[in-house]
Amino acid sequence: MKRLFIYILIFVFCLTATGTFAENSNKYYNEKTQIISLNNVNLYDFFYETNNSYVPKFIPLTKKQESLLDRKSKQIYKKVLKSEKAFQRALTQESNLSKRIYYYHKAIKYNPQNYMAIAMLSEAYLALKDYNNALYYAQLVISVYRKEFDFVYYVAGAASNSLNDLNASIRYFDAFLKNSNESSEINSFVMYLQAMNYFYLDRYSKAIDYANLSLQKSKKYEKENTLLKYYCYYIQKKYKYAKQEAWKLVQLEPSAENYMKMADNTENLNDKLIYLNTAKRLYYDPKDIFYVNCEIAKIEQNKINNVHKKMGVYSPKPDWFKISNENIGSISYWNNRQDEFFASTNSCIAKYKGSDLAKCFSDVINNEKEKTMNLKKSIYDSQMLYLQLQQLDAIQDNNKLQRQQNYLLNRPSL
Repeated sequence: MKRLFIYILIFVFCLTATGTFAENSNKYYNEKTQIISLNNVNLYDFFYETNNSYVPKFIPLTKKQESLLDRKSKQIYKKVLKSEKAFQRALTQESNLSKRIYYYHKAIKYNPQNYMAIAMLSEAYLALKDYNNALYYAQLVISVYRKEFDFVYYVAGAASNSLNDLNASIRYFDAFLKNSNESSEINSFVMYLQAMNYFYLDRYSKAIDYANLSLQKSKKYEKENTLLKYYCYYIQKKYKYAKQEAWKLVQLEPSAENYMKMADNTENLNDKLIYLNTAKRLYYDPKDIFYVNCEIAKIEQNKINNVHKKMGVYSPKPDWFKISNENIGSISYWNNRQDEFFASTNSCIAKYKGSDLAKCFSDVINNEKEKTMNLKKSIYDSQMLYLQLQQLDAIQDNNKLQRQQNYLLNRPSL
């Protein structure tokens, strides 16, 4: 009868150990129930207390509790202690990713149910950009889902994204956002990543929705979300809304690129010129300046063409593209000359009409011809000077060689 009672006690313990120990403040021992065995017990539930904390607290057995374990359970408990020691060692290796991963693996080796070690290992592999392993270990934790491990859904989403499985990434990020207790900034960042997933899937409306949700959560990623919304509208040729987002970008960062976005989505030519000229002043790379100058020249030259058609008198037409076709001189030179050219033609248009405008245009053309002649002469003079210097260097080298030869021929005998 006594033996039957013990069997019943063991059976009841195996059924209720996890729930009983999770609910009691001292979840390992009470005076009425002795710990018989750690076999078939979920070691994570048994030894870790979460209380909604990011890193669960390990609760070791007391000496009295440890003395009640059978032989096999004592071996299991020793491995649990070694697992926890390795896990804590891993947490101290913040700057050494390879060592951190090593100790997480060691912790899992001793206790395969150390889910926190598995979860943190997936995060470490993500930091290492080993996306296959990051996803593998994140999925291990997800398969035994626990609320305190909601961050592994982020790991799985980020890893899937890097492996170009965007639909899987969307599912994991949705699960993260559904279960997350993280800060508004972290949730905002994940919403932005989700918006990017939809963007690359050409689902622009969903991308805009998530970008807006991200902005509602936090303004930390305002620039990134606004830029994403800009491209969503621009690709869909919704230029009115694209311009609104471009203006927000200018307010956030008044850069040349953002002023170019304003120019790209502005129909009014005078406003477009303002944005283009502002971008040109902010650019440093000569190639960027050259590109902007081409865009400005198209608008300005078209203005000259329209005025020239309506003049009513014959006049040669100032044509910047013919003038700048010389293909000589630096980008900086032609940048300044273009500014001067259109300043002159705009002044003519503003001041004169009819024959007076025709004379003003002729003066501009003659002035440009003179500049071109001076440029060619300057280049020719530079080339001639270069040739003269080369000839002078050759003469000096020849004189030096002659002096050496004379020295060898006339040196005193020993």
